Amino acid sequence: MPYTLLITTFEGGGNVPAVMGAAKELIAAGHRAVVLTEPCLKAPFENVGAEVILFKEYFIRQNRQEDLIRDAGAKPWELPVFDNVIVGPIDGVIKETLQAIDQIKPDAVIADCLMTGSLFAAEQRQLPRIVLFHMPEYLPGPNRPPGGFGLSAGTSWLGKKRDALLGRLFLHKTGQYLPKLNEARVQLGLTPIDDFSQVYHGADLRLIQSARAFDLAIEPAPANVRYTGPILDDPDWVVPFVSP
Repeated sequence: MPYTLLITTFEGGGNVPAVMGAAKELIAAGHRAVVLTEPCLKAPFENVGAEVILFKEYFIRQNRQEDLIRDAGAKPWELPVFDNVIVGPIDGVIKETLQAIDQIKPDAVIADCLMTGSLFAAEQRQLPRIVLFHMPEYLPGPNRPPGGFGLSAGTSWLGKKRDALLGRLFLHKTGQYLPKLNEARVQLGLTPIDDFSQVYHGADLRLIQSARAFDLAIEPAPANVRYTGPILDDPDWVVPFVSP
């Protein structure tokens, strides 16, 4: 049975091949993929057969080289991706995702993991929420540190204590964004969340586009997690390397 799927994403570099590859595979399987994204990605997504709806308020870059995340030179305690992508523009992402939902009436919403507002919009419309992780799992867990530190899971008593402490620090640091996240949820009539990880743990399905062997997988795995393996298709602007 073919489905209509709304996919939301932006030009963030490494996320593009993963999301574009997923759209390509869905279309090849006979589904309708409609992508809500930036103008700079309109042609690439159309080239793989997707329909495109453009953001009009925040994610509006014509030039994909323009830096939106602005994380170069950020201090370790700064989270520019939260400020400039995940949380900062959330109200506009919610509004435009709701508009796209009402326009195409999708069977489910597939959100790039950085498109938090799209997950909230899908929840408000009582649609299945599928999250695409173009990276290994980075949330803290009982047997692992949060991602981003480049650490292996501790096996000694001290290592496990370190991982637990880093997990608490992750949730404490991301907790500064809870007021804005919960304000958005309350405006949608949704229940507030207690910590940032619930954004993903509450989704219907979480597709981690990596091999499980490359990840420090949370054990036991959350019920909504599936490791799908990497999608390595190059976007259409990649020029094949020719040896001199």
